[in-house]
Amino acid sequence: MAEARSELNALQKGDSGTVTIGAGPAWLRSHLPEAIARAISTRPELKIFISEGFDEALFRKLRRVEVDFVVSETPWSQNASDLDVEVLTSIDLCVVARKGHPLSFKDSISLNKLLA
Repeated sequence: MAEARSELNALQKGDSGTVTIGAGPAWLRSHLPEAIARAISTRPELKIFISEGFDEALFRKLRRVEVDFVVSETPWSQNASDLDVEVLTSIDLCVVARKGHPLSFKDSISLNKLLA
């Protein structure tokens, strides 16, 4: 009984239990590993599972309650009216090219020209 009581208290406080996180590619390499390491260091009984994928597939899993929450790019508003969204950070995106690439000599370039 004492063990059961202790386990229930740990679950109520969030010290143990299971959480499944849906994570997009950028999060798998950046903030998520550090966040998981910190969570486990303070709550060693916590079990964390990761479901990786691209945003729309992760949102489908969230709607089907296959994951507890998702960390990903901010969803388009028309696709997220049924979701609570909280912006955690912004990610700077850039283009990386080899030295000497014709685009490396330009001070700026429009997205359309870049895509062409």
